[in-house]
Amino acid sequence: TGAVVAVRELTQLFDAHHATFLLNRRLLVTWDDARSKNLIFIGSRAQNPALNMLPSMNDFSLIAEQGHPTGFINNHPKPGEPNVYSRPDYFFSKDYAVLALLPGLQQGKWILVFSGLSTLGTEAAVEYASRPEDVAALLRAASLKSGELRPFEALLETTSVGGVPTKTRLITIRTH
Repeated sequence: TGAVVAVRELTQLFDAHHATFLLNRRLLVTWDDARSKNLIFIGSRAQNPALNMLPSMNDFSLIAEQGHPTGFINNHPKPGEPNVYSRPDYFFSKDYAVLALLPGLQQGKWILVFSGLSTLGTEAAVEYASRPEDVAALLRAASLKSGELRPFEALLETTSVGGVPTKTRLITIRTH
């Protein structure tokens, strides 16, 4: 259900800016689409195998046990950061997500990724990116002093009550 809520959030955001978009199931997206369009992926690498083929998305890797994502490996930890961000056994209380802006396959095209450990994390990442104050802070962290936006991978942590994300915060960001 988190992916459905995420699509609703993005639809409202696009509608508010009078922008059009085409929504496709992941299996219908082709590399021709990726070359000629901006893309948004909603869901984990386990749900979107094409994400594993994106060479620039390598700062946070998914750990999966028995087919279910359980955490993110921090492939390039900064001093004081853990090597792994795992959700607790009762995973509806805390979750993690990666929010990434990557260069597209052609210059001037972009790929935006919302990849949670569960649909709850994915939903929280989209909600985070839909809040002006949170996205402004994220863009400041990912921009050069000149204002030029750099590709990035950001790790988010969300807490929830009753299966509903209530607080999402930026843990760390890696710019490329």
